[in-house]
Amino acid sequence: KQKRLNLWVNMKAPWLSLDGWRRGQSQWAIEELLGEPCWIGVDMSSKIDLTAVVAVFPPRELRLRWRLLVWCLTPEETLIERARRDRAPYGQWVEQGYLRTNPGVRIDQDVVREMVGAAGEAFDVQQVGVDPWNAGNLLKHLADDGFRVVEIPQNLSQMSGPSKDFEADVLAGLVDAGDNP
Repeated sequence: KQKRLNLWVNMKAPWLSLDGWRRGQSQWAIEELLGEPCWIGVDMSSKIDLTAVVAVFPPRELRLRWRLLVWCLTPEETLIERARRDRAPYGQWVEQGYLRTNPGVRIDQDVVREMVGAAGEAFDVQQVGVDPWNAGNLLKHLADDGFRVVEIPQNLSQMSGPSKDFEADVLAGLVDAGDNP
């Protein structure tokens, strides 16, 4: 309804189980993941929504949960208005380092490119999946930087199966984002 009909929806029951999400969270340090293989997903926005860059580390023999490193970005000049609209503590998350901003009212794709580049220096990035919507030249730039880039359109045929798998893992407490809100 929101994306196709511009009808904003606030759900009382979120898609993902908050109890399952909380069950999967633990405290760990990014340094534990240095050099490990990961896959990065990028969901670009232009000016209204959050942009997300997420590094996904699969379970290992001694670590049974997926680990997620989540970096979000939003334009600085729209932060206060968006926090009020979304009823989210964006200002607090900026202070805590969970949310980054860039100057202006639009997402700066160079900042996203830098975020992926920094992850590439720290981890063994296998592939970068990017939703081509709002991505502009980002796919080309990341490929020029040496990343293996694939387009991941956010449509039913591409996202339904993986979303169901992710939901099942969240329900089972197998997804750990290091307590990132």
